[in-house]
Amino acid sequence: MRKKLTLLVITVLFANTLVGCAATLSGKKFNHSAVPQIEKGKSTQEDIRKLFGEPLSTRKSEAGEVWNYFYSATGVITNPSRSLDIDFDKSGVVKDYNYKVDQNLF
Repeated sequence: MRKKLTLLVITVLFANTLVGCAATLSGKKFNHSAVPQIEKGKSTQEDIRKLFGEPLSTRKSEAGEVWNYFYSATGVITNPSRSLDIDFDKSGVVKDYNYKVDQNLF
C-alpha cells in the first residue's frame, strides 16, 4: 500500500512539473530566416506574402499600410519571440521594416 501511495505522489508531482513547463503560444509562426530578403524600395506586398504568408494583422497608415507578423512561445527558453513590422507605401512597395527578436526567460 505504501509503495502505491509513493508512486501516486511521484506521478502527481511529475505531472504538475510538466504542466508548469508548458508553453503558451501566441501569434502565427513565420519564416524569419527570409527577413534578409526584404528589399526596401523594391519588395512588393505580393513578394512579402510569398516569403511570409498572410500577416497576423494589418492597419492603414498615412504613408500606406503596415503589416505585422508575430510569434511567441512563452515558457520555452529556447524559442524566442519574433516580431516583424513592414511599412508599405501607397503603391504597395516596402518603405521600411523592423524585425525584433526577444529571448524568453521563462
